[in-house]
Amino acid sequence: GYREGPTEGGASPPQFSHSKPRALEMTGVISGIPERRISEEVCRKYGVTVEFDTTGKISKHHYPYYDSNKNIVQSKVRTVEGKKFYKTGDTSASTLLFGQNTCSGKGKLTVVEGELDVLAVSEMFSGKFDVVSVRNGAGGAKDCIKDNLEFLSSYEEIVLMFDMDEKRRPLI
Repeated sequence: GYREGPTEGGASPPQFSHSKPRALEMTGVISGIPERRISEEVCRKYGVTVEFDTTGKISKHHYPYYDSNKNIVQSKVRTVEGKKFYKTGDTSASTLLFGQNTCSGKGKLTVVEGELDVLAVSEMFSGKFDVVSVRNGAGGAKDCIKDNLEFLSSYEEIVLMFDMDEKRRPLI
């Protein structure tokens, strides 16, 4: 599973715990995420689905991860209550960066720390620029960027947009 927990001075970078593999979970419906001001259109672009609890509030987000053939092979699930994460599907599969399947491969690219950041940046710029996130937060950014140099080098300009708290600053 995937989890993020608090640490001294703020949130820690995402961490993986070793747990039993889960079947691919891409349930729910495509809908906006109003508490984050994310439109249904942006969620549709990235294939993000949400689940609702019995009171009609969003309880989970499902973020699809694609392989190089653009098949969904993994998902990262975020529970809204408690901000917990876990991965589903083939977690050993090589995946694209989150959002890479929507990219043109030219012009300007923004690389952010997480999936919700991708949605927020895309919303902020009305989808004009390509946006991706590293797979495992800022803690894994260096390796993730190395693993994706060919894709990244197709862009004329790359903007890195990560949280700048004390814990993450040395990682960037």
